[in-house]
Amino acid sequence: MMLAHTMHDVYIAKRHVHANRLNGVDNDWLTPTEARGFCPPLNISPTLRYPVLGAALQRRGGVARHDAVAWGYARAADTLGVDIIENCEVTGMRRDANGAVTAVETTRGMIRARKVGVVAAGHSSVVLSFAGMRLPF
Repeated sequence: MMLAHTMHDVYIAKRHVHANRLNGVDNDWLTPTEARGFCPPLNISPTLRYPVLGAALQRRGGVARHDAVAWGYARAADTLGVDIIENCEVTGMRRDANGAVTAVETTRGMIRARKVGVVAAGHSSVVLSFAGMRLPF
């Protein structure tokens, strides 16, 4: 259940509910009273600093812990022979005459590689800039 505390939250949550429904995902918009019926300890007092204005509920939805997902991918990558080095900042990349990346410069030294994958989330554009590449906005 995702709570909406501002009118902006209400618009976004309702849009989310409708988008899910269009894609065959069961999702419902709840009034504050209905939200409390689903979660009795929920305080829906209108005098709260940020009162509950409604909620989006996906009854069959689950929770995927992002760290568990990341480690699942890491274990699978390791099985395929990928080397993962934690706490190792990329500071540059080396390219050959054809433009292919041949090495990654890091705070732990240079790492030569035949293939380099960049999975730096919000910093992908920063890391790829070391290779002279620019991601679209």
